[in-house]
Amino acid sequence: MSDFNNLNVLVTGATGFIGANLVRVLLQKGAKVTILKRPKSSVWRLKDILTRIKILEADLRDKHHLQLALKNSDSRVIFHLAACVKRGPSSFLIKENLETNVWGTINLIDCVTKWNIKSFVNTGTCDEYGDNPVPFHEKQRENPLSPYAASKVAASHYCQMLARTCGLPIITLRPFLTYGPYQTGEMLIPNVVTSCLKSLPIQATLGQQTREFHYISDIVKGFLLAATNKKAIGEIIDLGTGEEHSVKEVIEMIVELTEYRLKWKLGNLPYRENEMFRFYSQGDKAKKLLKWRPKTSLKEGLVKTIDWQKKFSKSNKI
Repeated sequence: MSDFNNLNVLVTGATGFIGANLVRVLLQKGAKVTILKRPKSSVWRLKDILTRIKILEADLRDKHHLQLALKNSDSRVIFHLAACVKRGPSSFLIKENLETNVWGTINLIDCVTKWNIKSFVNTGTCDEYGDNPVPFHEKQRENPLSPYAASKVAASHYCQMLARTCGLPIITLRPFLTYGPYQTGEMLIPNVVTSCLKSLPIQATLGQQTREFHYISDIVKGFLLAATNKKAIGEIIDLGTGEEHSVKEVIEMIVELTEYRLKWKLGNLPYRENEMFRFYSQGDKAKKLLKWRPKTSLKEGLVKTIDWQKKFSKSNKI
């Protein structure tokens, strides 16, 4: 399977940042896309393509209603991106993360394995590595530091177990930090871009910590490659390359590209407690197994992101 044309595809978490971009690319490739969304969740990222997709509603935690929602579906490929993404360390988040990220994933797998699926791509997170020594790689024992990360570890291992013991075509991807169009909120890049475009003060640490940043189209390509590669079945694969950039470097690049005129300096925010100053992957497995290599440079990706943010702000009058 290498062509998505006329292929029935189900995407959970399609209203989110990565999911919405994935849906758009699948439509471009001719796929027949069905999305599964939580009741009352916003579809603003998909509002211009709603007539081109089929929408189902159910909460992953409610297996009965999930089964009812999916009973007439016949998708051959499933991209599972839906999750509780609350990353705080609070013990109050344990129940919500476990119910959605672990049991929700189990419920979904139980429903879709009746369809003779070709591929089920589960989405893990780079947060699973915690404060392990860098570069992170798939042979390391995970060291989660939050209920969110711990729940993702559990789901990843459950998926791998089912692939190996039951022969289910499940792959787990762990995307590293991703940015681009349709990302909003408090993540570093959309936050700084918004501040620069609105001439607001930049709020940041000294920026000495390093991360690897990937433009959304490259991450989406990784998902498509994983779904069409039989050798990837049963594997956990990092979508990362190990190319480090300091937060300071990223902010300086955004300031230059947006022609930000206000006086600014780094360090008006403290580092987070237990801040990880280097966070990047080895990336060898994705290169070798998926033949995945990002094509978008940081500068090129930031230019595209800033251009989208300008259009989005103008159309939404914010």
